[in-house]
Amino acid sequence: MTMGTGEVQVFSPSTLYDDVTSVMIDVDGQQVEVQIDREEGPRVVKIGGGPPGPNDFVKIPQPFKAHPNMSSAPNNLMTKSWGCFTTTERKQAVYMAAKINNCRMASRC
Repeated sequence: MTMGTGEVQVFSPSTLYDDVTSVMIDVDGQQVEVQIDREEGPRVVKIGGGPPGPNDFVKIPQPFKAHPNMSSAPNNLMTKSWGCFTTTERKQAVYMAAKINNCRMASRC
């Protein structure tokens, strides 16, 4: 069985959600709005449903040491930027934000 052509393809950034500022996501039968910042990605609301702050975004940790000086990152954690997310990662991040927002708006967290 052969998998692919053996060619290495250049990464092409995903454009999913690039042209929208918010989407409605179904979470357990309930429609939940997720705001999406073009540069930072999906936003999460404060507990109780308050508006998101300047740093309230869903981030994905880097799976490797992306910078030689990891101590310069907050909590020694490097995160992947929204522009580098794959389509699958973007879908997952928006769904995670929807679940978090649903929980926080209902104050069930």
